[in-house]
Amino acid sequence: MRTARVAAKDVCVKIPVSLSWSNLAQLGRRHAFGFAGLHMINAVLAMLFTVVQTVALAHTLGKVEYSATVAMIAVGLYVTPLNQSIARASFLSLRETTLDSNKTRRVAESTLVFNISQTLLMALAFLAPALVSDSLHLYMALVLYTVFIVLNTMWSFEIQMVLIAVGEGLAYERVSIVKRLLNFSALGVLYVTKDFMAVGAILCVTTLVAQAWAVRLMSRKGVLSMREKVTLPRLKAHLATLWTSLVATFGEWATFNGPYAVFTARYGVGAPLVLLDAIMKALRLVLGVTRNVCEVIMSRLSKEIVAGRQRASFLLAGGALGVSVSGALVVAIGVMLFEKPLFDILLGHNNVVPAGAGGPLALAMLAGAIFQVGSMIIGLFARRRLATGFTIATSLVSGLLALAIFVFDASPMTSIWWFAVSLAGSSVVSMAVMLGTLRGGARVSAA
Repeated sequence: MRTARVAAKDVCVKIPVSLSWSNLAQLGRRHAFGFAGLHMINAVLAMLFTVVQTVALAHTLGKVEYSATVAMIAVGLYVTPLNQSIARASFLSLRETTLDSNKTRRVAESTLVFNISQTLLMALAFLAPALVSDSLHLYMALVLYTVFIVLNTMWSFEIQMVLIAVGEGLAYERVSIVKRLLNFSALGVLYVTKDFMAVGAILCVTTLVAQAWAVRLMSRKGVLSMREKVTLPRLKAHLATLWTSLVATFGEWATFNGPYAVFTARYGVGAPLVLLDAIMKALRLVLGVTRNVCEVIMSRLSKEIVAGRQRASFLLAGGALGVSVSGALVVAIGVMLFEKPLFDILLGHNNVVPAGAGGPLALAMLAGAIFQVGSMIIGLFARRRLATGFTIATSLVSGLLALAIFVFDASPMTSIWWFAVSLAGSSVVSMAVMLGTLRGGARVSAA
């Protein structure tokens, strides 16, 4: 490499001439359109889609259709822990064999679990709409929309983590961007035509096409195949990994989904539940972006953990935490400053959020970003003892929140504040268990 020599106080510094502006620009383009750059673009698109979808549904559907649609979204949220657990177990199993050829492959076992979960969730997509439909037309529209929800959740968890584990993350990100742009166009159709069934059909078809592409790619990579015989020892090992991931994920479920059950039991179905749902929708935007930030580092983090490099592992986790909290802080400030316009735009004529909700939402966003970074790492890498401790501790915090809401006869806004404070407590637990995981409590370690 040619170098330039610069003298300053008798010190010669060699500066690589290759570090020109053009080379720096080329390096920037390479990173911007590489996995990390495209992953962050997808994170932004996912956040925007959540907002635009909520606005489009709230402003174009009637009360009956909108309530039924919210119910289907809630069903998707309640089964998300299963998707997350299967995704994390598959990632861990496949990533271990990718990094260490001496590890036993569990492809057939992963495929079996994936197929069973896909069958059960598709059955749910056809059964759940029947509980809230008052006509055949609404039922058919909700089935299409719920199939989209179920498949889109699989796409965001199981399929993404499997493709990242086998080095196809960049291909996944490229297809995801196209898929999300098509989903935006479907919302445009809803705004123009007000035809919920047509929109459900478009969303469903685009997701099915993307799913077919992913299944074909995974089959070609040999990670979605039943060619090998399922053996009982390998199945037990995979189910043990899945159980540990499920145990860790239950802590997230209790923290973010539990309040729905508490509010329904305490206040019934009405304005307080809509208030909680609005707060949780805004919070999930931050959680979604945080999850995407964590997913960017997971492949590298798994390498460092397998190699036993603790310092590098801490730096990666710390970087993800810093980026996530910084982003959450910006959003939290915006929520505090523009609280009323935010909920007016989000809910339209369905806005029942009282003044002052921006404060607890801002606190929940900051605490949620911290909690999500820790829970992602715990769910993927923590040993069962640490994962169980995490779930027990966060479940206790959620239980104390429910007890306080009932015993002290709290108002809905007071309960929202208590939820934000409880989330801050759970975030401390999440960080403590994450540190224990990175210090040597990981399920994968140096060979």
